[in-house]
Amino acid sequence: MKKIVMLVFILFLVSCGESERKYDGGDWTTEETDQDRERETPKSYITIENTEQKTNFWGTKSEFKVFIKNIAKHSIYKDLTLRIQWLSKTGSVIEERTYTRYDYFQPNHKYEIGFELPPMPDAAKKYQIIVEDVKFSEGI
Repeated sequence: MKKIVMLVFILFLVSCGESERKYDGGDWTTEETDQDRERETPKSYITIENTEQKTNFWGTKSEFKVFIKNIAKHSIYKDLTLRIQWLSKTGSVIEERTYTRYDYFQPNHKYEIGFELPPMPDAAKKYQIIVEDVKFSEGI
């Protein structure tokens, strides 16, 4: 009986060994760790919580404030690129620009990013801001 229990225990330990980790664009397997997911898909861990836009007094610039959060538990990210799209009343993209903030974004922290762009086109009725890209940082 002891031999059977010992054999089952050894088989259990062997089956719990490290397996090859990879992400193929589908679901993550249970063997994957939070750190692996955070490293492989950094864009999904930066969220835009709020945005503000106003045109300056002379109408020559659009001033933006974007409030973002790094919701990762472990990973530091860097070099965040935002895509700003001006939309028509039907939702069509009239014009778009990108803005990159070259900085580090610590895990579970909120940030306020301010920047200026040319004014919103006359035909635009609204805008949207999308996280275009962010890079995993090996360390500061």
